[in-house]
Amino acid sequence: MKYISVIAVLTLLLTSCIKDKLEKDSLIMAGTWNWQYSIEYTYDSANDTILTNIIPASNYPDSYRIRIEEKGKIYQIKNSEEDKYRLVLPDFKSGLCFDLNNSYQYKILPNNKENDSIVGCVNEDTLITSDWHLPLQKGDGQYPYYKHVFTK
Repeated sequence: MKYISVIAVLTLLLTSCIKDKLEKDSLIMAGTWNWQYSIEYTYDSANDTILTNIIPASNYPDSYRIRIEEKGKIYQIKNSEEDKYRLVLPDFKSGLCFDLNNSYQYKILPNNKENDSIVGCVNEDTLITSDWHLPLQKGDGQYPYYKHVFTK
């Protein structure tokens, strides 16, 4: 009886974990994504509007890439330096992104850490992310805010 309980607990633990391997629709994320540009959103309090500015990646001397592997690894790449993380994908939903056609909304937790979460949208050839390892970072307050656009 004791062994059956241990086996039942182990089975529950192994099957209830968040999966990190890409499967089915999420395979669209696999590949190397190159940073093309960022969209900067700032608040103009005088006119109570949001201003946008396109910032090309070519304005920066370093190249930035994200590589996502089917086996559940994600890499931050700056020039030739790579930082590797376990890819945890708790959210992946179809049709919720107005930024891209035929896209999915995702949330990635590198090494399963909520504080480092990456959210955005992806389709066959474009990946849009929130702040993650780029020279442009979110400010202390709500603005400036950035969306970073990567392509395969």
